[in-house]
Amino acid sequence: FRFSAAQCHDCPLWRQCRDAKQAPNANAMRQVFISDYRPEVEAARAYNATDDFKADMKLRFQVEQLIAHQTRYNGGRVARFIGLAKSDFQAKMCAMALNLKAWMKLTFSTASPEKILT
Repeated sequence: FRFSAAQCHDCPLWRQCRDAKQAPNANAMRQVFISDYRPEVEAARAYNATDDFKADMKLRFQVEQLIAHQTRYNGGRVARFIGLAKSDFQAKMCAMALNLKAWMKLTFSTASPEKILT
């Protein structure tokens, strides 16, 4: 949307979006873009203010650690094959490799389960 200064002259938000020294008859245009994804963004912002979001963020580091391990050490960054089925198979094999590493460490070490993948 485009608004000229003359259109915005009586707006109560004039001082918030235009320079106070700018004359109402100036030729400057004010442009506003409203994304198609605005409802989703607003819902995400509302969720970010909840206690559920805070609880989810406390668990995030555990998930991020697994994803980082997959992408760095198990070939999970790049799909080696074309097609959804082959890419899905590759992702599952990368996850299986990660699980096998964790299982081997649990089997042959005395480390606590929380420290297995670090």
